Parts: sequence; structure tokens; C-alpha cells
Amino acid sequence: MNFGVWPCRLYRFLAGLASIHAYNSFLLVAADRCLAVYFPFKFINVSNKTAIRLSLATLLVSLLSALPFVVMMGYVTVPEQKLVFCWLTVNSGAFQLYDALYVKGIAQMLLIFLINLALLIKMAQVTRQHNRLVNGGANQSNIMPKQLETEEMKATIMIVLLSVLVLICAVPAASLGLINYITVYISHNASNGQLQLMWNWLDISLFLVFLEQSTKWIVYLAQSRTFRRKMMIYLRYRRRS
Repeated sequence: MNFGVWPCRLYRFLAGLASIHAYNSFLLVAADRCLAVYFPFKFINVSNKTAIRLSLATLLVSLLSALPFVVMMGYVTVPEQKLVFCWLTVNSGAFQLYDALYVKGIAQMLLIFLINLALLIKMAQVTRQHNRLVNGGANQSNIMPKQLETEEMKATIMIVLLSVLVLICAVPAASLGLINYITVYISHNASNGQLQLMWNWLDISLFLVFLEQSTKWIVYLAQSRTFRRKMMIYLRYRRRS
């Protein structure tokens, strides 16, 4: 039983949009932190207007990237198992690869991993340089203020922790999506039972992605004093209202 093709398309579009935008947004955050570490005098204080523009541009890219779901989705019947599910109405290996690599976040995760590797390398260099300056009795005016240095270090550590959380939770779903593509469109040796089992595991692994998206605030709460302060202000305002 189904409720028409458009609810199916809307569901797949919103699911694809949520996945794409989550990975793209975090990729933007990781890139911003990396630029702030490598070019501190130019990117350490990005204006609110620039941040809003970049966020809107990321949302626009995500919307355009999810549009194929509106066109290509529909109800597919598997007579052998009496199954009807909402997925591709055409046998498109290219779209399956697009879904596995981009929608499921493999491409973004690879970039996030490389960005965090660059972050860790740069922070190690900055720490060694700072220690040499301090131990060598350098002019304190040439050293980043202690408070600012601590805040930047905490911000970088928070991004690295969030990146690790994203990678751990997203890798199973992304890997299963890629395995599904390889099994169906390259090796051509998957039975209906294997495909159903793979999709069941994919649904379970997507729960990890949901769990990661819903628990990021805990990392922000633990690592960011500004986030804790603003959250307390918000909770006091809600209590009074």
C-alpha cells in the first residue's frame, strides 16, 4: 500500500537533503577552523555577514544536489518477495554511485579527514613554535595572548572531536551504500535475500548517523564556554516565559 508517488519523492528528497546538508555544513565548519589555524590574521574573525552567506550558499548547494530525488524516485515492486518500496524507478548505476559517494557522505568524510589531518599537523607545529619562543625568552608581544591561544586550542580540539564522532557514526552507512553499489552494479551476484539483509543493516547504521547528529550539542557543551553561557541564558529566558 502506498500514498502516491509524490509523498515517496518528498520523503526521499527530504532524507537526501538532510544527509547532504549535514555533511556539507560540517565540512564548511571544519574548513573554517582549518583556515583560522593556517591563516589566523585573515580568517580568525570571520564576520557574521560572511558566515551567513556561506551558510546560505551551502544550503543552496545541498538543495540543488537533492533535486534528482524529486525526479527519479517512485515505488518499486519486488514480486518474488511481495515487497513495495520507495526507491529508483530506473536502473541507474550512476545515480546509485552518486548516492553512495556523495549523499551518504563518503566524499565529504574524506575531505573532513584530510582537513583534520592538516589541523593536527599545524597545531603540533604551532605548539612546538610557541614552546621554543617561551623557552627562548622571546618578546611577549610576539606571542599570542594566553586566553586567545587557549580558546583557539579548545575550538580546534572540539572540531577534531566532532570530526571523529562524525566519521565513526557515518562510516557504516556510507560503507554499506558503497558495498550495495558494488554488489548490484559491478559484480551482479546479489540475491534478493542478500539485498534485503544489506538494506536492513543500512537502516540500522543510519540510526548511528541520527545519534551523532542529535548528540553534537554534548560536545559543544563540554568544550565551549560560550556555548554553555548562551545555553544558560536561553534556558533562563524560557523558564521566565
